[in-house]
Amino acid sequence: MDALGETFYVVVGHVVQGMTSPRPGVGRLHLSAGVGSGRLASTSDRDVSEGKRSNGTWIFGNSTLEVAEDVNIIVEWAGINLHAGVSKAFQVDEVSISFSLAVADLTGFSGDGTRLLLGGAMAVQF
Repeated sequence: MDALGETFYVVVGHVVQGMTSPRPGVGRLHLSAGVGSGRLASTSDRDVSEGKRSNGTWIFGNSTLEVAEDVNIIVEWAGINLHAGVSKAFQVDEVSISFSLAVADLTGFSGDGTRLLLGGAMAVQF
C-alpha cells in the first residue's frame, strides 16, 4: 500500500449554477478543491526508491461534468497523480446503481503505473 499513515484534509465543493442538468434541480458541473496532509502530501518509500517524486502537492480536487442523463465525465488530481473516468447511473425501482470506469495514475508520479479501474455502487432507499 502506498503512503501509509494518517491523512487530514479540508475540502470545499461547488455546483456551478446556470449549467442545468437534464434532470430538474440537479447541477451539471460539480467542482471540489482541498488541501491535505499524508497521502496527499507525500509518496511512499517505494516510489522514492524507484526515482519518483517524494512529495505531493498538498492540493487536490476534482470536476464532474454530466454529459448526458446520468452519464458523468470525472477528472481528479489526488495530490500526487491524475485520474480520469466515466460513470453511468441506473434507477431500478427504489434501487440506484452506478458503474464507473477510470484510468488511474496518468502522470506516473507515483504508484505502479497507469491502470484501469472498474467500480460499482448500489443505494437502496427504505
